Amino acid sequence: MNTLDIATQELTSGTPIPQPERVEIPLNFTFAGKTLRGKRITEGQLVAIQMSKDDGTDALFAAVRTVIRSAVGEANWKWMNDQLLTGAVEFSEMTDVLTQLSGKTGD
Repeated sequence: MNTLDIATQELTSGTPIPQPERVEIPLNFTFAGKTLRGKRITEGQLVAIQMSKDDGTDALFAAVRTVIRSAVGEANWKWMNDQLLTGAVEFSEMTDVLTQLSGKTGD
C-alpha cells in the first residue's frame, strides 16, 4: 500500500528501498617516498598481527606482509616487496603502512 510521507510530500510504499552496498574508499599511504593507494586494514587483521607476535619474529613478519598484501593489491605489493628485499627500505616502513591504513597509532 502506498502512503504519503508528509515531510517530503512523496509517495512511499510498504516495501523497503534497497540501499547501496558499502563502498570502500581507497586510502593514500606513503612508502619509500611514493604515495600509493590501499584499502583500510580491519581491526581483525590487526588482532591477527598482534597474536602472531607470540609465535616469533618470522610469524610476525609473515602476518604483516599478508595483511599489507591484501590491503594494497598485487602490483603495489610486488613493488613494495622489491624495495624491502633490495634494502631500499627497512621493515619499519611496513609497520608505518599498517599505521597509515588502519588509522591507528603504532605500539
